[in-house]
Amino acid sequence: MTEVKDTGRAEESTGSIKPGRVAVARERDIVVGRRGDSLTGKVREKHFEIKSDFGSVKVPTKKIAWIHFKNPPRLDSDEIWLAAGDRLSGSISQKHISFEPDAGGTLKIPRSSILTLIVGARMGRGDKSLLSG
Repeated sequence: MTEVKDTGRAEESTGSIKPGRVAVARERDIVVGRRGDSLTGKVREKHFEIKSDFGSVKVPTKKIAWIHFKNPPRLDSDEIWLAAGDRLSGSISQKHISFEPDAGGTLKIPRSSILTLIVGARMGRGDKSLLSG
């Protein structure tokens, strides 16, 4: 579903003036499972806590770009990548992630089932979840 916002600008069309409208992509979160399954929706966790070499760090979800969960032998620890470009590695304390799929409801997904969590992915015109109908 693409949202449309009024730009406040006038556009000329067939001699009449209409308010300007532009399609805006929605930001959605994506959970990618260990076998490649994925769901779009919204992460309900307000923050993630990771024990890193810097100590225990509580990171607000809105500042996260993505999380890669431990996946030996490729990845020996959890990683939080921040939107600002910083990266923290260590051990994330959450055992489950609360997730609201676009199709509705709320899931408590065991972190052991998640490979990657992408926060704030931009979905363009016509993009939608397989489960959203």
